[in-house]
Amino acid sequence: MALLDWIAKPNELATEVDEPIYIEFTAIEELLFYHPTPPSNGVCKLKLALNDAGTHVVVEELSGNWNPKWLKILDGLEFSEVVVRGVTMLEDNNRQPVKFGVSEWQVVNWRIVETQNGAGQKIFQELLSWENAKGDKSFSSYAWLPYKPST
Repeated sequence: MALLDWIAKPNELATEVDEPIYIEFTAIEELLFYHPTPPSNGVCKLKLALNDAGTHVVVEELSGNWNPKWLKILDGLEFSEVVVRGVTMLEDNNRQPVKFGVSEWQVVNWRIVETQNGAGQKIFQELLSWENAKGDKSFSSYAWLPYKPST
């Protein structure tokens, strides 16, 4: 894949966060309030684009039911294309400055990978590695569907 394969084309609509959504038990109590939710709890829409220099993928458009604190973290992401175990994905490997919950959870690695859900439908899954102020580690993820053309 190339960077252009990850971004929305000019004629495509923002996509929506979808199932599966997962937050590891070690952090669910503190992250659930902020984390994107399934469409039944309010739609979260997003669109990826190239940054101005054309070197990284960034979140360009956000709408819907995002938590304001989550929007801050999305605004700071800059993804590069990497290959991990033969799989091409996007990754931002920088500790994000936004802290969540009393344990001060921070994202330390954020990946986006193309995969499929249990029904065999193509999805993009966001994989987040977390660390808190005590050094405890956790994981969360959510998916979104491919972009659809505007009508």
